[in-house]
Amino acid sequence: MQSGSLRLFAAAAAILTTLLLEPSWAASRPEIWFAPAPGHTDPASGNSAGVSDYQKLFDPNADWRRAASNVRLFQFGVNYTRKASDDNFRQAIAFLKQHHIALAIGIGLLPSAAPCPHLEGFDTDQLRIARHIESLGGQIDYVVADAPLLGGYESSPKPGCNQPIDVLARRAAETAKAIRSVFPNVKFVDVEAVSNFKDPNTAKLISDWHAAFASAFGEPFAAFEFDVNWHSLWQARVRSVFAQMRRDHMPVGVICDGSQEDGADAAWLASAQAHCSEFPQAVGSQPDIVIFQSWFPHPTRALPESDPTSFTHLILDYAAHQHH
Repeated sequence: MQSGSLRLFAAAAAILTTLLLEPSWAASRPEIWFAPAPGHTDPASGNSAGVSDYQKLFDPNADWRRAASNVRLFQFGVNYTRKASDDNFRQAIAFLKQHHIALAIGIGLLPSAAPCPHLEGFDTDQLRIARHIESLGGQIDYVVADAPLLGGYESSPKPGCNQPIDVLARRAAETAKAIRSVFPNVKFVDVEAVSNFKDPNTAKLISDWHAAFASAFGEPFAAFEFDVNWHSLWQARVRSVFAQMRRDHMPVGVICDGSQEDGADAAWLASAQAHCSEFPQAVGSQPDIVIFQSWFPHPTRALPESDPTSFTHLILDYAAHQHH
């Protein structure tokens, strides 16, 4: 094991002293998805977030060749899809094609509508983004729907803005059908912040939502992603939802991220590594997908993969342990 990895494991042990990290990278091999954020300033907090070298990931000789060979899917956030120059986006698309990495966009699947305020789960220009990516020579393989159930069912503080599940399903299916009119083979993934639901029977709620969407759209979501609040008492709820997803034959992924409070790149990466190990221990099984994602101030750099404080090194280290 490399010395950088040892430092990460040591830091993770300090964060989660009761967790046995070393054996817990898995016997099975989940798919690896990568969803870094471009460097930006968070308008809400004024803090910097994302990786400063985001566009360099797509340079022809970018220093993450070994890590990239293990990545099945790369996810673009909605800000990049709206703000990147056409030349930069074309470069990113070409890189993913060259390395046989699927292209995903993370976006709200519900159409925003007045008078309800914009919430997580909603967006306004999903079809325009799909057509723009097509015009640049790209192909959307997956749409990762950002918390449509949480955002549409119980999150709005404004009376009358939360909708029944069947209404949400029809609205989400309309957007999905519009995107599929551009990309006939695109698949849709549901990601929900499972710790944040007020309804204690979250497993049944999510299962009913998935059934309603499948009925409205004509096929089920391709997978379900857990977005876990690691500072909450998440284990029992996650175990319940995970078991329900297995009963529903729904592929499951987990976002392996650090925390807002992590004050340095090494600390964030150690947290992410620890959480990615803690999840299968809590549910008693490996997920089908692990998603390395951050919308926090750390890590600040994606490259090079040889640097133990870079985002791509985390992928490289995880993949190495998967092959043990």
